[in-house]
Amino acid sequence: MRKIKYLLAVAVMSTSLLFGCGSNDSSNNDNKKNDKALTADEFIEKVENNDSEIKSADFKMSSSIDASADGTAVKASLTVNGSVDSNKNAKFDINIDAGDNGQQELTCYLAADGDNYVLYMQMMGQWCKLDLQQLTAAYGVDLSKDTAADNTSVDLKKVLEYLNGTEVKVSDDTYTLSGTIDFKKVFDAVAAVAGNNANMSAYEEQVNALADKVKINVKVSIDKDGQFKSFDMSVDKFEEDGLAVNELKLSISGSNYNNVADITIPDEAANATDIFPTFPMLGSVGGLGEK
Repeated sequence: MRKIKYLLAVAVMSTSLLFGCGSNDSSNNDNKKNDKALTADEFIEKVENNDSEIKSADFKMSSSIDASADGTAVKASLTVNGSVDSNKNAKFDINIDAGDNGQQELTCYLAADGDNYVLYMQMMGQWCKLDLQQLTAAYGVDLSKDTAADNTSVDLKKVLEYLNGTEVKVSDDTYTLSGTIDFKKVFDAVAAVAGNNANMSAYEEQVNALADKVKINVKVSIDKDGQFKSFDMSVDKFEEDGLAVNELKLSISGSNYNNVADITIPDEAANATDIFPTFPMLGSVGGLGEK
């Protein structure tokens, strides 16, 4: 099970590296003769040259896993359909399918209040709310600090160093960059960033064993103006030391930019019970509050 968690961690980290690049086009159509093919570098330049200001959007995320570790099956899927309006309010519907362990659907709203957010969740027909600033402050996190990276200082072409076999295809005004993630290079990059804060060497033997067996495919797509459309990642089927992965997929897409109507928090959600008082207790029990 630890190996599956580690593999998922690498996949999520890889997604973070690539998310800024664009989106995926699932079409298998051949390139149109009138469309101009791009190199991988030119694809990145299209993204960097896009100066559109996104104030609202619809988004969708889906992920699935079908695997087993030492004979224990792990099969589950997650879908999220959501929207963010120009006021930074959001609504998203979540479906969690854990196979034999059941299925759950959640409706959530995220209401912006200055630099703070309040999360409203409907679970099993009941609404509850959680002030995120109170929650993070309880664990020593200051949301008022601007920790966001300066996007203008990011060289997106560096991303290409972590991809093998890159190719750009054009279809219906959609440019799709595809390739496979260099498993070892990604691990080395994470280890370099972590430095002495994490004992990454404990995982190095596992990474070396998996590097030649794990193939992580990625596709990122943009429109003709360099605007993000979608991102897809999948892991080819493989087996290694008691771990067998039949399917591991992640997809993210964005659409309807700057056309989302204002999102209003329903009265029944706004009047929900505040569940923050229970979280410090849960954190202490789970060790989350330890510093």
